[in-house]
Amino acid sequence: MPSLSPPKVPTSLGQRLQAGDASALADFYDAEVEAVYAFVYPRVGRDAQIAEDLVQETFLEGLRRIAEFDESRASLGTWLCLLSRNLIRRERRLARHHAAWEEVEAKLALGAARLEQAALAPELLELSETASSVEMVLRAIPENYRRALSRKYLDELSLEELAAELSLSAVAAKSLLARARAAFRDGFLLMATAEETR
Repeated sequence: MPSLSPPKVPTSLGQRLQAGDASALADFYDAEVEAVYAFVYPRVGRDAQIAEDLVQETFLEGLRRIAEFDESRASLGTWLCLLSRNLIRRERRLARHHAAWEEVEAKLALGAARLEQAALAPELLELSETASSVEMVLRAIPENYRRALSRKYLDELSLEELAAELSLSAVAAKSLLARARAAFRDGFLLMATAEETR
């Protein structure tokens, strides 16, 4: 009768994590955090806060996807750096959208201030029409986008306050705002293009 061999005991850190060994979590973080931070930090404009947030997200993503890790193809550190690249790209997209939205906000605030301080000259009437267009676009976008934009930019909630109100994580709230700004921008550009072709 063939002898039964004992089950294989996970030995590497990756194997321990894949086996659900809770004691491996601290070892995982301690072993790789400095390398992942060194990879992320220069790629986010040397912004320490963003780098720290993305490093944390990278480790969470790594734990969610640990079953996909193959130590014959890459080390844990290399695999985590590869995972972080998508998060870095997403952060860059969000930063670009945020900067564009801030520019629109500044122009609208300037226009509103001019409307309050001066007679309705032709250029100010154009600003008034822009304000009407903004209201129309806000009414046209999905309710969750409208609410997020209104609460963040009109009611001036912080990202954390908005996230709590919407029962979302800060990361999810930030992502929702990025999608809402993109929908608003697309709607506004579509309306402006339609106006120009009249």
